[in-house]
Amino acid sequence: MLPVESAPIYDTTRIAYTTRLYEVGYFSEHEWAEKPARMLQTLLVRALLSTHAFSAIQTAPYVGSYTYALRLRILELMQDFTVQVAMLSLSLHVQLSDDKDRVIVSREISLREPMHQQSPYAGVVAANEAAAKALQEIAGLLLENAR
Repeated sequence: MLPVESAPIYDTTRIAYTTRLYEVGYFSEHEWAEKPARMLQTLLVRALLSTHAFSAIQTAPYVGSYTYALRLRILELMQDFTVQVAMLSLSLHVQLSDDKDRVIVSREISLREPMHQQSPYAGVVAANEAAAKALQEIAGLLLENAR
């Protein structure tokens, strides 16, 4: 598995939000424990191992041979306050390639999770719920396509 990448705007520990279309802000007193890409990579490895379908999952800087390469990129991770019920938006691009770098499957996963209140903490809770759903979808995708 290659390192999880992130769009530059989300490659930070700062938590992004929007209150107007085409405008992004960051909370000044709240942030992620680590960059979201790093946290998501750890969770993805755990999710894939829990399927018991893979004999090994190697992460960078692994340099040996492999059967499949998984690329994951965070396209969006933002608390959206432009709608009546605040939402957490999570969009990921997943790509599975074989050992000859041929793409087996490439898919975008986009989720919008309602936030129970308009606060940074509620957004983090919604992000956890969205991430769990996305990881479940990724694991299913890999189980279908990695044979």
